[in-house]
Amino acid sequence: MNALQALSLLFRTPLSLVVALSALTGYLLIERTCTWAAAAVFFGVGLLSACASGLNQCQEFKSDALMDRTKKRPLPLGTLKVYQAAAASIITGGAGMFLLYFGAGPASAFLGLCAVLWYNAVYTPLKCVTPFAVIVGACTGALAPLIGCAAAQFPIQGKSFCLALFLFLWQVPHFLTALLKYEADYAQAGFPILSKKVDTATIRTILIVWILSTSSCTLLFPLFGIIRGFTCNVALIIINIVYGVWIVRNVARLDTVDLPRPFSRSLYAFQACTLALVFIGAIID
Repeated sequence: MNALQALSLLFRTPLSLVVALSALTGYLLIERTCTWAAAAVFFGVGLLSACASGLNQCQEFKSDALMDRTKKRPLPLGTLKVYQAAAASIITGGAGMFLLYFGAGPASAFLGLCAVLWYNAVYTPLKCVTPFAVIVGACTGALAPLIGCAAAQFPIQGKSFCLALFLFLWQVPHFLTALLKYEADYAQAGFPILSKKVDTATIRTILIVWILSTSSCTLLFPLFGIIRGFTCNVALIIINIVYGVWIVRNVARLDTVDLPRPFSRSLYAFQACTLALVFIGAIID
């Protein structure tokens, strides 16, 4: 593993790009034109997301070494030292704050700083206490579109809060699914186990409620002007119907917490399709 590959894994580049795109979408919902501020939002939030990921791995490198899905990250492998990863993360975060403050405004920079602090100082330690820390962690991703909106206009408009609500709601079943899928890994690393706290029936209920809430939230997008155009709105309705019926049927049939792989993939597919429609709706009149 070379240095660039190690940094890419440390910063979880694909995830950071998704977060950056969410922030850019929040900006375009208000401004609807690409400006220097839009670039500052995209790159600034992407760098802050990378910073949070790097600091998280510095905090959890010992537990990462005990889990199969994370033991090949650069810190457990020894490709990077903790002080190197911490320094790279702090420099990256500083660059992100610089871009947001001077390119997008103090409000965006403040929200970006809050997101990093919430993720690393609140969510990460709380994971050792309760599996329901995922609800707290979901707040971080929900801040991304608000950062973009704050760069375009302050105070923040309702449409950005609606998009933030969608991202918050979507993350919870995604995180819960990951907790169940890698339960043995988490147990080996000493993290609280979800199935030890609640029974299978309760887990099914939680997943169905959160998934339907996420789906229902997207149906508010046309009301807030997030998605415009007849075609985009029809596509949104079709995606929700197909997704809602498929997911609820499969979750209701679960007898154990061993979720099938298509279930996890469907969560990603729903988010990707919805955000694609939102992004298209944000740039067309």
